[in-house]
Amino acid sequence: RGVAMTPENWSKPETYYKTGEICNEYAAFFHPISVSGRAYGFCYDDVFDQSTLVECGNAERFTIDLKW
Repeated sequence: RGVAMTPENWSKPETYYKTGEICNEYAAFFHPISVSGRAYGFCYDDVFDQSTLVECGNAERFTIDLKW
């Protein structure tokens, strides 16, 4: 995320992956193109409300429609 040395930014997603900063480029690539900006690109990517979990309580049906 590029915020390892600035603990005050750990819970601020807008400070993650700034241009020119050292960060995990793999994770930086996947976050913007994932659902709600959430992607598990590296360990601890699920802390500070950044979990990739998508939850739907009391669902009666789940449909996946894949088209190619």
